[in-house]
Amino acid sequence: MSNRQSKHLKIKSLGFSLLEVLVSITIITIITATVLAQYSGFDSTTLLRNQAYDIALSIREAQVLGVSVRGRDTRFRTEYGIYVDSTTNQYILFFDEDFSSNPTYNSNDPTKTIRSTALDPRFEIYDLIAGGSSGQDNVTIGFQRPNFDAILLNDSGDTVNEVEIVIASKRSGETFSVYVNSVGRIRVGSSSP
Repeated sequence: MSNRQSKHLKIKSLGFSLLEVLVSITIITIITATVLAQYSGFDSTTLLRNQAYDIALSIREAQVLGVSVRGRDTRFRTEYGIYVDSTTNQYILFFDEDFSSNPTYNSNDPTKTIRSTALDPRFEIYDLIAGGSSGQDNVTIGFQRPNFDAILLNDSGDTVNEVEIVIASKRSGETFSVYVNSVGRIRVGSSSP
């Protein structure tokens, strides 16, 4: 190989051309934009799912408190429940010591509220479906010792067999649901069972 040919080979292998750099930057930009757009949607879905699981966990907490022997003060037959209000976008963990009737939340007696939780402002209680009837303003999910079964009440105070709490993202409109049936089964999902 002559000296002239080796110089020519060295010059060609010194770096990238401007066109190669621009194409590489364009490809990296497109991939980055796609990943960020997908991440935003993924993040919103994850937060929505977490909000639904928070509600389900509070319902499970009411169930555990309702069937356990631990009571408030010296009373062991205290009823516990969750009151879900779509008009205020909140749910309330409460106790009710009137064992003769269904567990009910009384907003006039705040001393029976254990914890009130408002939904993240990015989400809303889109719908409350009680016993197949959509558009409920509120539902009550209660538990009385010694039964694991749930007592499900619609906004009229009537007992129903199942409740679905539909949570929606205000931005994307995506929904996720919490399902509770009368045997005390609590499930989170994106569609009806």
